[in-house]
Amino acid sequence: RRVKESGGMHVLSTFFPEEVSEEVQIIGRGGRQGDDGSFSMVLSAEELVADWPRTVTCESLEAWRAGDNATPSIVYRELAQVRAKQSEETLQGHRKKAKEWKQEHDEIAKLLVVHQMARDSSAMMKLLRKYN
Repeated sequence: RRVKESGGMHVLSTFFPEEVSEEVQIIGRGGRQGDDGSFSMVLSAEELVADWPRTVTCESLEAWRAGDNATPSIVYRELAQVRAKQSEETLQGHRKKAKEWKQEHDEIAKLLVVHQMARDSSAMMKLLRKYN
């Protein structure tokens, strides 16, 4: 009851999530089922650099904070862009792998049909053992 009277639960995130969906879920922990609530992030520069080593450096964090209109939202926007770029790179990698696996699958399926049509059960079993 005191939580409700105080404006609801406040959720404090101490890391920057890799996925937007994870962030949305964390934000939603504050106000459940229509209740009031709030959310904020407190981020450590050292942890951001450790968690996002390919794209976030102490220098980039300083540059983001040193802008003319430097606000926490500027840093958030930059981190969100880093996350979006990394997600896109991951997605492209998955698409490439899926394409390779589909090609391999199609080749194996053709071989299975050829061996089945030829009634070559030993070649078919050898192929099945290789890929199972």
